[in-house]
Amino acid sequence: MLKSSKEHGIKVVELEPLEKYPDSVFVQDTAIVGVKSNLAVLSRFGEPSRRGEEKSIGEILKGEGFEVKQIEEPGTLW
Repeated sequence: MLKSSKEHGIKVVELEPLEKYPDSVFVQDTAIVGVKSNLAVLSRFGEPSRRGEEKSIGEILKGEGFEVKQIEEPGTLW
């Protein structure tokens, strides 16, 4: 029998949908997070249609106590 995330001590945060960003369900590439360093680096996507969706994740990470940095133009993650 599989154990739930909660039983493994993992906190799951359910996010509201971002209708403007249909690819935003793929949050795995929105930020790089260092748990020990308490630092999160938000992506700047190479795909222009995805730019902006990282802002909502940044707010959540700030609320969780992370120091949040942003990749600046012209840098991107592909």
